[in-house]
Amino acid sequence: MEATPSAGKSGDSWVHWLVLFLVLGVGLRIFRYALGLPLWGDEGFLGVNILDRGFGGLLKPMEYIQVAPLGFLWAERAMYQWFGMSEYVMRLIPTLAGILGLIVFVPWAIKITDPLAATLGTAVLAVSDVAVRNTVELKPYGIDLLAGVVLLYLATGFLVDRKGRWLALLIAVTPIALFFSLPSVFVAGGIAGALCVEFLGSTGRQRGLILSFVAVLCLTFGILAWGFIGKQLAVTGPSQEICWVFPPYNPVKFIDWFWRSHSGNFFGYPCDFTTPGSAPSFLAMAVGAAVLFWTGRRRFGLLLVLPFVMTFIAAMLRKYPYADSPRVGQHLVGPICLLIGVGSAAIIRRLAGSEGAIRRISIVVFTVLIVIGLSAPAALMISPSKEMKRDFMVRRFVRSAMEGISPQTTVAILARADQFDVLLRWYLHEGSHRLMWGVSISQLPEVTGGPLLVASSPIDLTGWEGRVASAMGSEPARDEKLPVPGQVSYEFMYYPTH
Repeated sequence: MEATPSAGKSGDSWVHWLVLFLVLGVGLRIFRYALGLPLWGDEGFLGVNILDRGFGGLLKPMEYIQVAPLGFLWAERAMYQWFGMSEYVMRLIPTLAGILGLIVFVPWAIKITDPLAATLGTAVLAVSDVAVRNTVELKPYGIDLLAGVVLLYLATGFLVDRKGRWLALLIAVTPIALFFSLPSVFVAGGIAGALCVEFLGSTGRQRGLILSFVAVLCLTFGILAWGFIGKQLAVTGPSQEICWVFPPYNPVKFIDWFWRSHSGNFFGYPCDFTTPGSAPSFLAMAVGAAVLFWTGRRRFGLLLVLPFVMTFIAAMLRKYPYADSPRVGQHLVGPICLLIGVGSAAIIRRLAGSEGAIRRISIVVFTVLIVIGLSAPAALMISPSKEMKRDFMVRRFVRSAMEGISPQTTVAILARADQFDVLLRWYLHEGSHRLMWGVSISQLPEVTGGPLLVASSPIDLTGWEGRVASAMGSEPARDEKLPVPGQVSYEFMYYPTH
């Protein structure tokens, strides 16, 4: 029987730190959510699909080569229909999922490892800006984190006490996880591998439950792949393969890729460093995995490592990226942070010569982690990026252009929706105004229904303002422009009556 961690008196000395980091992590996520930052491009790409399609339309391949789990798309569409459109409404589900994922991480970590390692792992997850900002986005990344941690928690429960109820819960939760999180299939696949290793040592009932879990996993993924994922990827897959980075087959190039990938921001926890800045994090992970395998906790080592193996296999098959952008690896954040915690605790113990020294070093590390956690929101407030400033400007422009116009106004855009700036397209949905895309200037006098707001990106439309005024027979009552740095200008012309 493998050894399992026990809290005891030594665990009591770390519980206050663990609670502190849990509260800090929840607070950081709520703070970023409360800022109500404007959407950025990738959120907008997915968001306009949700706004412009019904539930049935979300089954079809989406614009901007987007692929997202059907459960997430339908949940977001329901939020839009029930509560309207705003950053707060559309980001609420992933934010709550990310917070719940952090909360579930704590009992999961305690089941697997000792209190110091569990506290360090919780601290890393709590303060990592990569995890915080990916949670508070109109993307399914917060759900990816939650699904991965919940599945691993249930599997861990079985490995700890060998009770079948954990497997029964795992069987029930797996279809839900896959419906709301596409990459959670790699976590479930890793769990299946770890459970198969335990198969011969299990009772007859446990074997039946393990086989049932594997069957449910395969059946659920098969249905989703046949009815939804396959159709999406058939259209967007070739374009995504260009955007994604996959492991090269050439051995020399593979070594270079491996180094760059495993020392870059895919493993940027707690600090979002590019190559080679995250090499210490990956080293701590490797130490953590070695500790689990060498200290009689091999089953937990397998459980944490196999999701990486499954994701890597998918990358070798060109089906899903591995060690690319941290956004596509949120299903692995739980194992990443826990392995960093286990490895860091082992390194601290090796450097320290006594329990007192362990405590002093740990307090220094905890203090540094708190500073790291607080520095990201401080930097966001003091010095936002150029991209974020641009997004703020787009939002202010659209809202100011729409402010004060009649709710019955028809907004006629002289461009197709897929040719327009995605954030302008997103914010044009605010309010109850009628939107018409791809309208020609000659069609403007025929647009009926009251006031008219003409919007355009005047690229390749030299003199379009005069042509619009000529077609309408008058100058606009309001004429607003937006110079976007590095891009074309945008202009809205408002005719109260026509």
